[in-house]
Amino acid sequence: MNNSLLISLMHPFFWNFDLLNNTIKPKKLILNLSIEEFPKKNLELPIEILNLLKKYNNFEIFWVKKNNNVFKKLIPTLNRFKKDLIISVDDDIFYPNDLIKNMLKCYKKLGRNNPVSFGQKGTDWKINGKIINSHFGGGSIVSYKYFNNKINEIYKYTTEDRINKGIKCFDDVLYTYASLLNGYKYIRCKDYYVKHYSKINPHLRRPFFDIRNKQHNMLSYQYHKIIENYIKNKYK
Repeated sequence: MNNSLLISLMHPFFWNFDLLNNTIKPKKLILNLSIEEFPKKNLELPIEILNLLKKYNNFEIFWVKKNNNVFKKLIPTLNRFKKDLIISVDDDIFYPNDLIKNMLKCYKKLGRNNPVSFGQKGTDWKINGKIINSHFGGGSIVSYKYFNNKINEIYKYTTEDRINKGIKCFDDVLYTYASLLNGYKYIRCKDYYVKHYSKINPHLRRPFFDIRNKQHNMLSYQYHKIIENYIKNKYK
């Protein structure tokens, strides 16, 4: 696998600029935005973002046509850079300048043979009595090889229509199932995880994503079942 490292995110207004100044520099920090959401492209972006384009040659804005919500954060980057390691980050977290160093240390320690989640224990699932570690949008290391085309297949047949209808979906769920279907399991890093680096941006609160939110839990359960049924019906 190529040793180059990318960081992928999707929100132009709330994110930590220090990701570009980490002690280990990423090959690219990619901000995926949609033309559907910003039809005038750069003309609608904050001046701070445009200045970063001039200052950092490893910062890139990649434009996709449709706004498929949270799925545009990672899927376009996976499809474009199939041999690179990619760190998924969230826009509502302030990250420290040693984030990449600590994440790579854990990834190497765990053997580099599976995707790694830096979520805490509460992000685990239980399926048929077995504990399954899930993708964590606020901190995961992945690569296209962990999903192959399963990521696009599951998105197309279980997610795309729901997004078009305005139904909220959960990207962590899709990535986790796609990796399992492709023969890989997420490993959760126990030495370095979200509580060690997380400082929530107070200007960006998302009550829907609170696990105590009943609508959140209902839609998450429905999305799990849709993907599970698709996999059972197609792959028996």
